[in-house]
Amino acid sequence: MGELTKHYTMTDGGSTLFSTDIDFILEQVRSELENFNEDDEPVEFEFGVKYLDQDEIKELGEFDGF
Repeated sequence: MGELTKHYTMTDGGSTLFSTDIDFILEQVRSELENFNEDDEPVEFEFGVKYLDQDEIKELGEFDGF
């Protein structure tokens, strides 16, 4: 296992966004809430912190959105 880096997570509907920049996660929250459509399902996010090594980061692949 290599060096671990701290990643903030934001999860909704089975999709998880990972970022080492907490401001990026907070901006995503702002964007999701500002663009909320009343026809959408209720918006519920789960937040966390996860420590990942470089191999785990490579396995994550591209984020495909919420």
